[in-house]
Amino acid sequence: LHTAYRRQRQMCIRDRHSARTAVVNQLPEPVRQNAQLARRVFGHWRDKDRRERDLTVARGMKGTLPPVRPRRRDQVWAVSVVLNEVDIIESTVRHHLDQGCDHILIADNMSTDGTFELLRDLSRTLPITVLSDTTKPFYQGAKVTWLSRVAWLSGARWIIPFDADERWFAPGESLREFFTRNTHPIVAATIHNFYPTDDGSDTWRMQVRPHPLTQVAYRSHPLIEAQDGNHHVALPGYPSSHSDLYMAHFPWRSKEQLRRKVLQGAERLRMANLGEEVDGHWWQMADTIDTRVEETWNCILGHQDVDFDFGYKPVGELTAVPVLDWQTWPEEFTPHG
Repeated sequence: LHTAYRRQRQMCIRDRHSARTAVVNQLPEPVRQNAQLARRVFGHWRDKDRRERDLTVARGMKGTLPPVRPRRRDQVWAVSVVLNEVDIIESTVRHHLDQGCDHILIADNMSTDGTFELLRDLSRTLPITVLSDTTKPFYQGAKVTWLSRVAWLSGARWIIPFDADERWFAPGESLREFFTRNTHPIVAATIHNFYPTDDGSDTWRMQVRPHPLTQVAYRSHPLIEAQDGNHHVALPGYPSSHSDLYMAHFPWRSKEQLRRKVLQGAERLRMANLGEEVDGHWWQMADTIDTRVEETWNCILGHQDVDFDFGYKPVGELTAVPVLDWQTWPEEFTPHG
């Protein structure tokens, strides 16, 4: 009897699953993808490690959150996690505000160089919310996801995730004008790396060949799920992105910043128990940076070539441009056709 009961129960379960699958398959594609993403997002809570990571990130955010505006959904927000970027963060913040961003939400990851204090001072006169991120490990995807959901609650329609050394541009118009007319839920930015000069001018050497990866901006959603590096995002109903934007990336700005960024990058990855398969260039550079910092910096300035590889190494054609004065992405660097 027990065996017969068990078989009957299994048949009932299979029948219910088949019926549910049949119903789901008849739903419109966006609705099915919403349901699939919801199961994946909330399914993370069945994974102990991911559950603990997400809880750690949420509990580690300290500060006053922006007001909740659930019925207002017309703003462009930018979100970021920063660490020891006092030399560049103010100009980056002002650039995105000048581009029409309504608000910037920044989590400072325990900076020791005055970044947090500078951002706090800026927040007194600019539409910036600054939080203290007390979680040391490199959980960038989880942190940007958390910030993006806060932005959604506060009225964001579009979200631009950025690092302190990144400036987003639209070709021929401001970011605000672009997002006002844009109909694509996920928009990728083509990345170009920029390198300093030592001639005392404000020009930077632009690597004409784009970086192999892109980064994405996206429409806000309560189930948004950003990935490490901001290269991909899971947005319900919209699996692919459309490339229309550009980004200027300033990875190396001084010899001191080069050494500090390499060492702190490797440290944060180690704390998160991430191996060399994730941002492996930090691991490789950290092992040799103390003995190769002079050679690496001279290579960045274009004074010498080196026979070893490192993250964001200048390659190919480089041209000097006044990128800090750009308001839109120049047509001469926009592919046609």
